[in-house]
Amino acid sequence: LLLSPEAANRFSSASVEKHVRAWEKPSDHVPVAIDLALQPA
Repeated sequence: LLLSPEAANRFSSASVEKHVRAWEKPSDHVPVAIDLALQPA
């Protein structure tokens, strides 16, 4: 996960959606979701 300095200051958590690897013909990539605060920490 690569964030700009501005986004890194707002980063609060991340999750990797590993369940998509169980799909038929899965990609070698998986979605990643992140939570960013509205204001910098």
